[in-house]
Amino acid sequence: NFTIKINGNTITSYNNIVLGAQTNATIGSSFASFDGTVYNLTDAKANSSKVDVIFFYGQTNMATLSAPSNLTDLNQVFTTASAPSSWTTKNETKLFKNNSLNFEGITDGTAIPNVNSTGSAKISNVAVGDVICFRTAPTSAYPNKNGVLKVVAISGNTGTATITFNVKMEK
Repeated sequence: NFTIKINGNTITSYNNIVLGAQTNATIGSSFASFDGTVYNLTDAKANSSKVDVIFFYGQTNMATLSAPSNLTDLNQVFTTASAPSSWTTKNETKLFKNNSLNFEGITDGTAIPNVNSTGSAKISNVAVGDVICFRTAPTSAYPNKNGVLKVVAISGNTGTATITFNVKMEK
């Protein structure tokens, strides 16, 4: 993790964030953009206001990044007592795929697009190389912040799959 400051516009970067899909027993599926933490479901439930993005791998949507508020899909793949439907806060993160964005060229927060009005609750069929812009919810521990992630690896094709990405967040 590191911080880049250019003319007062600061971004925070997290590299090689790994999330596990819904039945991965060793790697959490929930990401907090506030500090780059990956949570398993039990810890995510206890820290639900911090969780902005959830990863799952489904038969229809394949590798998917989702807002915690996307209960239509999440209820189908997370069925334990700590599932997102039981969380106190279900952040309505907005996501938008933008593969024309030069992820590596982003050096300040103003270069990260605001996807508040164009975003959706999930991005399905995520692939290596995809660039996903997102905006945290007003209820997030890191409210109303723009971020962008670039997928660098996906391993597996079931509920135990993993996804690896790099993130840049406006500070």
